[in-house]
Amino acid sequence: MQTLTKKIFRLSPPGGLFDETAVRNLFPGRSEAARKVLVHRACSAGEIIRLKPGLFLLAPEFRKTHPHPFVIAALLHSPSHISLESALAHHGLIPEAVYEIASVTSARSRSFTTPVGVFSFTRVPAVNPQAGVRAQNINGRSWAFIASPVRAIAE
Repeated sequence: MQTLTKKIFRLSPPGGLFDETAVRNLFPGRSEAARKVLVHRACSAGEIIRLKPGLFLLAPEFRKTHPHPFVIAALLHSPSHISLESALAHHGLIPEAVYEIASVTSARSRSFTTPVGVFSFTRVPAVNPQAGVRAQNINGRSWAFIASPVRAIAE
């Protein structure tokens, strides 16, 4: 097991998600280049998964809990909230399976294809971007901003 993986495993972040700030705090005496080498070695060994630059996920065999896709979406691109088909499926209003986590943002549109799923962020300009959006508890441990059914349909 790589040095970085050992320390992150002991830290036990929720869902196994962590960012470069956690790496910086775990190795304060090392240079930025040395920390990048630690991350690169752990990624090459398959012990951590790079979701985007600066955002990482422990490999499944090193996680104590599994991250919810809505939590990953919130960390991939902010400000954003779960909406469109993903919110409608979450509220039980559509019978189809949703294979892509769709979010709405006031920033630029982006899409991320990661080993844990596909995440799309669509720019929707709004006067009040948080109207009809609530923070909801996801599986008892995590929170995510999710659009109400009316807001998800309107977007």
